[in-house]
Amino acid sequence: MVSKRIVVCLDGSKSSLRGLDTAINFAKQSDAVIIGVHSDTSFSGFSAVRAPILSEKSGPMK
Repeated sequence: MVSKRIVVCLDGSKSSLRGLDTAINFAKQSDAVIIGVHSDTSFSGFSAVRAPILSEKSGPMK
């Protein structure tokens, strides 16, 4: 017997929740198992690389 799996990425956004709803419908129709993968967006490798916030008094960078 072949095991059917549907992977759903979840980050709490409306789009990911719509994707979960769609996955639930597909799983009901095909007897599949849903595997949810949560994406923690509070910190990532890219969040440490940000442009500095300059005050209005700051002149051009030298």
